[in-house]
Parts: sequence; structure tokens; C-alpha cells
Amino acid sequence: MHKLITLALAAGILTACQAEAADDEALASPEAKELRAWARQLKADDPATMRLLVTDCGLAGAFGSAESKLETMRCMHRKYDEGVRA
Repeated sequence: MHKLITLALAAGILTACQAEAADDEALASPEAKELRAWARQLKADDPATMRLLVTDCGLAGAFGSAESKLETMRCMHRKYDEGVRA
């Protein structure tokens, strides 16, 4: 029983490491880099609009995985392009 638990824990750790590596790749994509640069600039230029967009889109991604972070940034950029402003 102890060996089975140890194997399950090892498998869980390996899976978590693989998921983290995939997250790193998603956040290193050119699209993610571009969106992060856009978000940094918007935060500097118009913090009120940035807060509004985070509020509107934050639940869409909930900032869990890299993919959800990317989806949140996509949502924010899309809403900004649609004219959402504070």
C-alpha cells in the first residue's frame, strides 16, 4: 500500500511538472508576449480602464493556468478594441 501511495505521488508530481512546462511555453508564445506588453502599456497610460477590463475579463480566465491567463488577456484586448473604457 505504501509503495502504491508513493507511486501515485510521484506520478502527480511528474504530471504537475509537465503541466508547468506547458504553461511556460504558452506564456512564452509571441502572442502572449505581445499581449503582456500591451497590458503593461495600458496600465501605465490608463489604469482605470485596465482595472475595468480586469474586472470584466478576470473571471473568464481566473488567472489559474497559463492558458487561462492568456484567455483573460485576449478578452481584455478584445473588449478594449470594442471601445470599452473607464
